[in-house]
Amino acid sequence: MANTYTYTGPGTRWTVGNPTAKDLLDLARVNTDHLHEALNAIMDTDNPELGLSLDATGDITVGDDAWIGLGASAGRIVFDSTPTPDVLSIMDAELGIGIAAPDGTLHIHTATAGSVTAGAAQDDLVIENSTHVGMTFLSPNTTQGTITWGDPEDADEARLYYDHSTDKLVFDRNSGANTYFVIDASGNVGIGTASPGEVLDVTTATDATGIIIKNTSQSPTFTMETTHANGGARNWDFITNKTNFGDWQLRVGASQGAAPGTVVMAADNAGNVGIGTASPTEALQIAGSGHKVQLVDSGDSYNLRVNLEDVPGYGGYFSLHDDSEVANVTLRSYGDSHFNGGNVFIGDTTNTNMTQGLTINQGANDDEALALKSSDVGHAMTGYAEADTYGTLKKGEATAGGLLVMGFKDADGAASAALRLQGNLGEAADTTDITASDGVVQISGNITDGGTSIAAVAATGNLVSFDNADTTRLLIKGDGALHATNITAGSGDLDGVALDGEDDIGLIRTFERTLHNNVGIMMTRWDAQIDANAEDLKRVGVLSSEGHFYNMQRMNSLLGGGIWQNHTHIMELKEALDDRDHRIALLEAQVKGLIQ
Repeated sequence: MANTYTYTGPGTRWTVGNPTAKDLLDLARVNTDHLHEALNAIMDTDNPELGLSLDATGDITVGDDAWIGLGASAGRIVFDSTPTPDVLSIMDAELGIGIAAPDGTLHIHTATAGSVTAGAAQDDLVIENSTHVGMTFLSPNTTQGTITWGDPEDADEARLYYDHSTDKLVFDRNSGANTYFVIDASGNVGIGTASPGEVLDVTTATDATGIIIKNTSQSPTFTMETTHANGGARNWDFITNKTNFGDWQLRVGASQGAAPGTVVMAADNAGNVGIGTASPTEALQIAGSGHKVQLVDSGDSYNLRVNLEDVPGYGGYFSLHDDSEVANVTLRSYGDSHFNGGNVFIGDTTNTNMTQGLTINQGANDDEALALKSSDVGHAMTGYAEADTYGTLKKGEATAGGLLVMGFKDADGAASAALRLQGNLGEAADTTDITASDGVVQISGNITDGGTSIAAVAATGNLVSFDNADTTRLLIKGDGALHATNITAGSGDLDGVALDGEDDIGLIRTFERTLHNNVGIMMTRWDAQIDANAEDLKRVGVLSSEGHFYNMQRMNSLLGGGIWQNHTHIMELKEALDDRDHRIALLEAQVKGLIQ
């Protein structure tokens, strides 16, 4: 070794090859021919086994796996003294690569980004460039590239990694126990799921809110856009009202590329929802001509179940459909409505005696069960029914039941037929005259048999009654006996006036001749003595004013009068005969006396 350079500690100087001695080794002032030799001779007199050598290739070799530093205190370069690979440690210092004044612990500087300094809370690693800046993780295609966050409780608290084997970017926690965010090889994004099934798949296993979008402005808007493959965007947005807080609208563009403007759905802060209207006034309001609302059964070949629409010519249209999509129930605002299947229940849910019909259960109510109305009707009997009601069905007796059928008619028409019962038979009527015979109109009365069935009314029981208001005028008994009201004379009551002042016998003969139009009548000389005619029968009330009917009560009175008049005549004849017989007896006695 041609020259040896020895450093004996503070206070000494490098002297050989350095005309101007300094405390530092100035390589620029050392003879370049002896630089390699000088660096190989540097020795620490306190620890002579530690050395640093520079070989001819420029490699620096540490004499022992101890450390070499810029100083014996903090802020030094340390090479690990263990047999493991050497470690570079910079303590309490900042390291800059390509920059003299690093912003943080490690600042990799390719070119200046401008007048900017890394934030104090994010300066542990600073990467800077004047153009695009980036960081690359290189690993085999079956491994992962990972960024991990840890703390004293968990060194693997959260991870962001790219899995080359599945081409999936994942953000998770607790070493994958909780997956929060995923982008898979198809570009599907998953939040709360490791296997997103759609472009965006948000999954939560709790009752917590899935998605919250907030905007602190007065008129927050959430806007989304879809672009057609042929080009041109069709926009739609979801916007709230800055004046009426809580109102919102869903709007779409009227055509491809048009800005949102057509409101397809809206809701206000009162809870009203509108479809096709921006200002709903009802809980659900659907606006538009010919619009439909349909419910279909997706599990049954998409059969239509419920249809609600606006049909030109029919107005509002509501229909319910069966499995064959036949509208069993159709309701229209005008036009025909129908119900084709099953029972209809009002106030009830079942009726074992009904297959298809209407059941109305009034509960404890005693008023009308069914009312028939017409705008043509305007009667004055509003104590019993509303003025435009022409028919009602209700209980006959409040707590017992029975059926009361009432008809109402105003004064605009004929003075008759407030209630009409009419039977129409599609064939000739029965002509038999036996107890099993029935008429075109049949009225039947029965009573309970004491069990679950019915029985006939007893012979003396009242089967049918005809009442005038609450006064019974005619009774038909169980055995068919007819009981009419016993009419007595009264003010203006012709039917109660006897006919003894009339020629009852003549009126009876006149009735017979009028009834049969003289057909089958055997005329005698006594008929010529009868002065009465049909007008007399009308005058006394036996015949109706038109002569089409006769009054049974008056006829009974006439027959009774005729019988009494005949009886009177017979008694008069009997008296005359008795007197004649008496006179004859006297004469016979006188003649006998004369003869003797």
